[in-house]
Amino acid sequence: MVLKRRHLVKSITWRVCSTAVTVLIAIAVTRDVNVGLIIGPIDLVVKVVLYYWHEKQWSKTTWGIKNGN
Repeated sequence: MVLKRRHLVKSITWRVCSTAVTVLIAIAVTRDVNVGLIIGPIDLVVKVVLYYWHEKQWSKTTWGIKNGN
């Protein structure tokens, strides 16, 4: 059984890395550090929630999993 806490920690660690990339891209595109620092936290919160929900939905299905038979 996979604990909810594992899904949450996995989601957060991935999003920290991804948010850093988003911040850097936003800064590169806009050439404005403030824009990057505003977009970053918004991106982090929204995508952690969506990823956690997505993981939970996939954990409810057996699609793509083979039995040992």
